[in-house]
Amino acid sequence: MKLMSVRTGSLAPLLACLIVPGFLTGCTQSEPTPAPSAVVAEEEPILSVYNWVEYIDPEALHSFERETGIKVVYDTYDGNETLAARLDEHHYDLVFPSARPWAARFVADQRLLKLDKGQLDGLGQIDAQIIHGLTEVDPGNRYLVPYLWGTTGLAVETDKGPRDSRRAGRTRQLEPAV
Repeated sequence: MKLMSVRTGSLAPLLACLIVPGFLTGCTQSEPTPAPSAVVAEEEPILSVYNWVEYIDPEALHSFERETGIKVVYDTYDGNETLAARLDEHHYDLVFPSARPWAARFVADQRLLKLDKGQLDGLGQIDAQIIHGLTEVDPGNRYLVPYLWGTTGLAVETDKGPRDSRRAGRTRQLEPAV
């Protein structure tokens, strides 16, 4: 099991540049590895991100790199199962799992590092009810920050098409395969 972290100082500019809060995996300070010679080479700052396909415009990532000098390594996935499998083999600074049940599993399995909320300048601007809603997934809101929030609705024009009396007055959640 690998833990994920974010280098101090790299998180706030990303959020400001992309104008999105993220499901963040934690904030820790990384020390550069000294070069073998007497001269210590400075490590290039890198932010490693693993996100859903087509969630962030590549130009926003390029703007972030130009403005901060931090290189972004941006990988994408198409499902939470892919994310979970990849985290067993790779380190990412930022990941974006669905809250239920995936982020809840990651918190319970201790696969995430605690957030350094001092690095999250915009945290107070997120709706408190939405943050509170994450407490059932992340008690104390120590590991997660909401990235996107919403619902999916389905409307049916009952006067169009055949009626099924067995389903009258009932609704049902769609399965992922639909």
